[in-house]
Amino acid sequence: MNRLLDVQERIQQTTAALGRLEPEFAKNPNSAALNANIRSLRKLYTNLTNDFESVSSSLGLTICEYRLLEARPSVRSLSNSLATFQDALSVTFEALKKGPQERKAFSSETLSQTEFHVAYTFPGSFGVVLTVANQPLVLRDSWLRDLDGAVDKVFDLSRAKSPESILEFSKTLGRGPVKAIYEWAKANARSMTGTEIGWKRDVNVRNRILLQYPEFGELSSNIERTTGSTVVEIDEVGVLAGADIVSKRFHFVVKSTDTDIRGHFADAISESQQATLPSRYKAYFRKTTTYSMAFDEEKPDYFLMRLEPIDEDN
Repeated sequence: MNRLLDVQERIQQTTAALGRLEPEFAKNPNSAALNANIRSLRKLYTNLTNDFESVSSSLGLTICEYRLLEARPSVRSLSNSLATFQDALSVTFEALKKGPQERKAFSSETLSQTEFHVAYTFPGSFGVVLTVANQPLVLRDSWLRDLDGAVDKVFDLSRAKSPESILEFSKTLGRGPVKAIYEWAKANARSMTGTEIGWKRDVNVRNRILLQYPEFGELSSNIERTTGSTVVEIDEVGVLAGADIVSKRFHFVVKSTDTDIRGHFADAISESQQATLPSRYKAYFRKTTTYSMAFDEEKPDYFLMRLEPIDEDN
């Protein structure tokens, strides 16, 4: 580990030196001395980054190269881009390990297994090299599989071009990862910042993605347009407070919670299935909940299937 820290420090020093000399060379492009020094520093930087990857590989570290396609991003755009990507990876990792996640949340254990640590920045378009710490040997194989799988899933959804493919993704991993990836896309679209991400281990690039900010905008718009639904059958005891056989609408008040249920019916109330208002019933509903992938919004719709009278003395 001391060797890794030493290489990181030398990379940071070299990057700082390049940052000082390159503006000077831009002002004095004919300076042979500046040109020679910059070429020497760039060669040293390349050698040091190769050393970093080699040492990281020997320690079992996973490397994420996260580049913002902007030379001088604002602090807000940088922090939002990195933080939302971290959340997207962690929530997706949680879903792979524990099953579909309907909320954008993850455990402290998952954070410890997916948390990025900054190693160094690199020149050009602003970027940072991040590492994910290794796990104990007994957990390593399954952890690496889930970690790589989470990255693959995040990248796959980021390339999605239609609400249909986004909805299909949510059926496997739940709404939580979709919401987290939406917030990552929205953060970059708002700041008009593209990103290029390389996922590396053992000096090999395992996956890579490049998204310009218009692609982030398209992705966030597609997720905003994506809705899903769930259907369950429930029963409640309460009072039928209103019904209209013309519009086929009803109003039911649940006894235990005093909450209102409004919806529609077909033949649960009719000339052959008459109901008295107001009266107590056990009501059987089919509840269809439509939800947004991007926002914490749910819209329930109730269909009254049948009514069973309840003895007023009970």
